[in-house]
Amino acid sequence: YGALPQYLSAYGYDTVLLIAKAVADGARNRAEVQAWLSSEKSKAVEDVPLATPYAGFSAHREPAGQPWLLRMENGVFTTLVNP
Repeated sequence: YGALPQYLSAYGYDTVLLIAKAVADGARNRAEVQAWLSSEKSKAVEDVPLATPYAGFSAHREPAGQPWLLRMENGVFTTLVNP
């Protein structure tokens, strides 16, 4: 509160939106949310205004996509590999 958000704030924001979508799709408990996140259904989230790219999770709870971070300095974007 009262400070600029850090890049991890976007992941927290997206987490809340994805859990809300899982619940709206019928998940009623932790196991069902986990199953939803691992399903193909979770990859169809075009109607959810996520802040980060999302590719779903594997059955082993690993992110299907890799996070990335950009920095803009003097009007030029730089990819930060190890933030």
